[in-house]
Amino acid sequence: MDAWTQNEQITVDEWIHDLTVNGWCWYEDDKPQPHLWNRFTNATSSIGSMLIRATKAGIDKNQAKIPLERRIPMVSGKRFAPSEPATITTNGCNYVNTFKAHSLGAEEERLDFSDADSSYLPADAGPQRRAVRPFTDFLERLTSNPGDLEWLICWVAHMLQKPEERPSVHPLFRTQHGIGKNVLVEVVINKLLCEQVVTTSLKEIRGSHSESAASSLLVFVDESKAKGMNVYLELKSLLTTKELLRPYKQEVFSRFMFADNTEGRAFNIEQEDRRIYVMEYVIHEDDTEDTQEFISEFLEWFKVHWEWVHGWLLGYDISAWSPHVCPLTEAKKEYLGMCQDPVDDLIQLYVESGRQTMTESCWDRLASVNGYCEKFTYHQLSMTEGFKYQLEAAGFKKSRPQGANGHKVSGYFLNGLKGRSAYEALVRERDGDTVSEDSVANLDHGFTV
Repeated sequence: MDAWTQNEQITVDEWIHDLTVNGWCWYEDDKPQPHLWNRFTNATSSIGSMLIRATKAGIDKNQAKIPLERRIPMVSGKRFAPSEPATITTNGCNYVNTFKAHSLGAEEERLDFSDADSSYLPADAGPQRRAVRPFTDFLERLTSNPGDLEWLICWVAHMLQKPEERPSVHPLFRTQHGIGKNVLVEVVINKLLCEQVVTTSLKEIRGSHSESAASSLLVFVDESKAKGMNVYLELKSLLTTKELLRPYKQEVFSRFMFADNTEGRAFNIEQEDRRIYVMEYVIHEDDTEDTQEFISEFLEWFKVHWEWVHGWLLGYDISAWSPHVCPLTEAKKEYLGMCQDPVDDLIQLYVESGRQTMTESCWDRLASVNGYCEKFTYHQLSMTEGFKYQLEAAGFKKSRPQGANGHKVSGYFLNGLKGRSAYEALVRERDGDTVSEDSVANLDHGFTV
């Protein structure tokens, strides 16, 4: 308890000192009246209210006013900067660094794991791993293979060891409901990161003015389900950027974790994606009741031994792990397959059929023979903005060549085909001379919705 709240007679100097030590400072903003702000509790106070506190501490408020105005430090705002000191001075302005880290003493940093309960001892593990076995057992239930487990441990350890180094790769968890994703993030990691974790949604974080990304170390995006590519395209820069405008430039250090309770596609990603680490889908080890019982026992252990987990992760070897390399796991290959655009597949099928020209009738015949539904007809697709650009990306150009008889035909042509050659190729392929329907049907590229 502060000295000036104990109803004891103290001096103005002691009162000012206690205010400063306990986090009070003047805060500059656009409010009409100056006010004080506590950097530890985020509380605010007017001058009048603070002088009332002085009176209650036995100090004449007239004597306290000038020292309060002159000696309490002034700050111009807040910054979240893991690599900076508690107070950041930039262009003549002082900012409070809101980043927090556990200040364990020297003895606690050198945690002694030698007396760990032997019941946690696996045959091939050392004393430290033995001590945190309940934690690694918990992570094993959140992953389906050793590769995902090791990546997850390194990812969490990296947040503690190098909070100032923002990864460009972020995990996507897909699990059955109740596996423990929320417990991992909102209880375990939140404790290890001094409660610098934010839970949000895809809708809230989209855009360049994300408060969550700028003022936390981990952003947990729960129920990450969306259709189309728009969400991913909007997220691309946010997942890799080092600065955000809010409305001023500020460095960003937050990691993202996406989670969804489906085995299928949560949201589309590009085939060339290098930002999302896709975890293999996880199911309950036994059933929901067994999982909940395990989690309950683990949390009881974690409340007492979280420092062991913190110390173990601080010393975990992540030298072979990179926060900027996204492994192409089997789970990601399967996920990319789910994200493949069927229109792109059909265009590729059309090219592989050997055709150099495209008309409505030719496209519809190939789509029908290969099992594509009605919404993939040329007429339906031509009504969308993207179809034209998808064709152009594959090398097709729209033209209206003229034949020897002066008649013109309209269509898309591949490989720069022009003039009379284009006209003759279109007529020939339209009549089915180049490739038969049977040979097209044998191509294994069909897609049915």
